[in-house]
Amino acid sequence: MPPANPARRACLIGVPRYDQKVIADLPVVARDISRLQTVLEASDYRVETLCPADGEGGLSLNRLRSSIAGACRRAEDGETLILYFSGHGGHFRGKDYLIPCDADLSFPEEFADYLLPVDYIAQAAQGCRAQTLLFLVDACREGIKLDAKSVGLTPWGEADHKVSDNRSLVTVLACGRGQVAHIQHEDTGGYSLFTEALCTVLAASHPATRLGDVLEAVDQELRHLVRKLGKSPQTIWILGETPADRRALTQTICTAAAGPQAAGPDPWSDAVRNSRLWPDHSYTGAFKDAAIRLAQVCWLQRQTVRPCLPDDPWVDDRLPVRLMSQLRALTSQMAADPPLSPAEAALLLLAPLVREAVLDRARRQMADHAPLSLKDIGSGEGLRAALEKVHRAQPRMVRKAERLRDTGNVPAGDQVALWLMHRALLREPAVWSPPERHGGLFDGPVQGALADLGQTAAPVGKALTPERLLELARCCYGDPERISRRDRPGAL
Repeated sequence: MPPANPARRACLIGVPRYDQKVIADLPVVARDISRLQTVLEASDYRVETLCPADGEGGLSLNRLRSSIAGACRRAEDGETLILYFSGHGGHFRGKDYLIPCDADLSFPEEFADYLLPVDYIAQAAQGCRAQTLLFLVDACREGIKLDAKSVGLTPWGEADHKVSDNRSLVTVLACGRGQVAHIQHEDTGGYSLFTEALCTVLAASHPATRLGDVLEAVDQELRHLVRKLGKSPQTIWILGETPADRRALTQTICTAAAGPQAAGPDPWSDAVRNSRLWPDHSYTGAFKDAAIRLAQVCWLQRQTVRPCLPDDPWVDDRLPVRLMSQLRALTSQMAADPPLSPAEAALLLLAPLVREAVLDRARRQMADHAPLSLKDIGSGEGLRAALEKVHRAQPRMVRKAERLRDTGNVPAGDQVALWLMHRALLREPAVWSPPERHGGLFDGPVQGALADLGQTAAPVGKALTPERLLELARCCYGDPERISRRDRPGAL
């Protein structure tokens, strides 16, 4: 293990057991902290762990408070400090609380005397000198056996959280209002879904390194785990009034290994940045910056999705780059008077990237539905049903894949199966729609980046809207007849 980077510290705090029988013990806490410690040490963090085992004395209210305050005091100028809490938590009378091991929940009127407000971190952070302070709260679990109607201890609620004067502080809860932080119970002990997602993204094999990108990727991975395991919805919750504006979200907090399959560091945003399609216009700078940000989000998603189907031969990182390189030659042959506007240039450059991003998101979701299986299990809905429909429409290709596998050429058979998967995704309308429109499947950070781009373009007209960009992306490499038809929803 290389020596820890003095610019990175972490304090991992866990409450695996509780004194009162009405509060269930959480054996997964020790496992989660151990795994997170390993991941953080690989990114050169100095890691301190406080997770008492049986017989060592638990984390009382005073010890929990002093542990958080002490970690904040020890941080030096310019450092990144990660504070992580794993245990029980809840909402009571307008505030969200962490529950220490010695909490006495016998008398509701005294609850607040035994619990630590989540907002305590805002107080502890006042004198913290760290450049970035990330407080991760994996709490609000099931397993507190109280009469909730009478005592009122519930999942995170509509609390009015304090905003610390320390603008380096970012507080992240493992679940949103009214949700619970799920645990997957297994024979080996189980794990927290939030911490599992966190470890996946913080690992060196994941491309996200900036705090904002890490949190987006954690939320995306968490949603995937929730769907895969059939749990009720759980999404991360970033506290604060305007977290997207915080400088801390741009800070690099972990180390990523270079991906051998990546086509350069970020060829997509480079292609947008260096395109000769941008006109000399007063609005070009704003549109160009917004387009580059969207391209970066699309590329990050490509890197995130890649491990789900690592041997997919039908994914080509350079395809949208090649298309963008030809746009200048194509548009120069047009009698454009006036010339392309910044919004139109952004629309043309981003369409092939958004197409890849939409399909990447769908590939990530399809990975949960046995895309390599050629068996018809009679699924009546969703992506698996769409795939089986393509199987029935392409019997020769299905037989070809089966013959290849039967003769021992399994990789070639899998390539044919993946070709069928791509056909299904291209034909499935739900892939191109967000959840709020007819239960579509397109969600995640790219959808949010599209909305931000639309806000940039709104003051100068309707040439560049998320809906228009999605429709043009869908038409990329498509049937000219579809593009020319005006009698379909969302026609250009």
